[in-house]
Amino acid sequence: MRLSSIIAVLSICSALMVFSQPCMSGTPEIIFDGTSLSNWVGPNNAPAAWKLENGYFEVVPKAKNLNTATKYGDCQLHIEWASPQKVEKDSQGRGNSGVFLMNRYEVQVLDSYSNNTYADGQASALYGQHPPLVNAARKPGEWQVYDIIFRRPKFDDAGNVMKPARMTIFHNGVLVHHDAVLIGPGMNKNYIPYRKHGDTDIISLQDHGNLVRYKNVWIVPLASEEEMMPDLARMQYHTNNLDYGTNARPSGVPITKWRVNDMARPKPPVITAGTGPGDPSSDAVVLFDGTLKAAETTMKAGDSMLTAKGKLISTHEFTNAQLHFEFGSSEPVTVMVCGMKIMTEPGSHKYDIAASRRVLFGGGQALAAVTVLKDGVFCFERRNLIDPSELKPEKIVITSIAADTKIRNVWARDTKAEAE
Repeated sequence: MRLSSIIAVLSICSALMVFSQPCMSGTPEIIFDGTSLSNWVGPNNAPAAWKLENGYFEVVPKAKNLNTATKYGDCQLHIEWASPQKVEKDSQGRGNSGVFLMNRYEVQVLDSYSNNTYADGQASALYGQHPPLVNAARKPGEWQVYDIIFRRPKFDDAGNVMKPARMTIFHNGVLVHHDAVLIGPGMNKNYIPYRKHGDTDIISLQDHGNLVRYKNVWIVPLASEEEMMPDLARMQYHTNNLDYGTNARPSGVPITKWRVNDMARPKPPVITAGTGPGDPSSDAVVLFDGTLKAAETTMKAGDSMLTAKGKLISTHEFTNAQLHFEFGSSEPVTVMVCGMKIMTEPGSHKYDIAASRRVLFGGGQALAAVTVLKDGVFCFERRNLIDPSELKPEKIVITSIAADTKIRNVWARDTKAEAE
């Protein structure tokens, strides 16, 4: 099918999109609890040869990759890791490992704290393709967290890509990729195209020779999505914008396209992630942390919480945003963020919402996407096409309709969604 035909069958939605569906995911499946490697194997299903101690497992150099015994497709993967505390090398020789979804789509693991390397090879990069939006790395030896929402690619019978893989990633609680389209498997120095594979495959952790540790690994398999979106055209856009050269660039010639692992590519800005789960990062706009900050409210403030019916409205406007808030209520709480209206489930919960809008195909359309995590676990995601004229900054509005509502720890971040 021609890309123009794919685009033509997609409808344009109005700016306001309302999402009130219940959470779609199940109970997390623990695949490492700190006591056993029974869910893991070495190459060719050999016994796991990595070191297990003190609630974590650690790379054993030359033992080769460690793989899940079970194959997975669409999923949320939660994994915690730490690079060696002692810094001995630099760039890609420093705390290097990797998380390979379906044994081929790599999220880079690297000590990226004050470590100069290429942008698409630092911690949380979609290796060889997309640098993270920000560098949220912790110091060497400190535990770090990835929450990866992965959507597998789909192929037709002839092996052609019908839907490319996509990822949304939180690194130490900070959104670093949202609805990012992959143009192929993990790439080192050169472009590698997709090759047809099955609907499921192993998750592999890389032995790169560095003593990287992992712990607290769990996974939530997700139902395969069937929605029709212009992801194939998005993939082609990124593929067309690669520089496939291998020779040195001529002096004085402007760089218009990036190569794989290009040291000239701008590095993402460095921020400091929150100290603990749910804590705001250094670039966050705090709306309420026990004291009303960058917001106005009609709710009652007291005892470090906002209570009763009413609204909390940010004074800052966002085009794309990550929002975190915590609440308890007998009724759903409504959130308006970036033109999208989300209704929570009642109860006591922590919600993390990623909302982005990006211009597509030279300005003719825009794609709005929202991903919702409830209590750290994938809840749902939705995507719709909108008119680019509707991409305007908007205030975040949280609305309570129940007198027993209590809201605390509300913050948001300006995030980026590049035109495609």
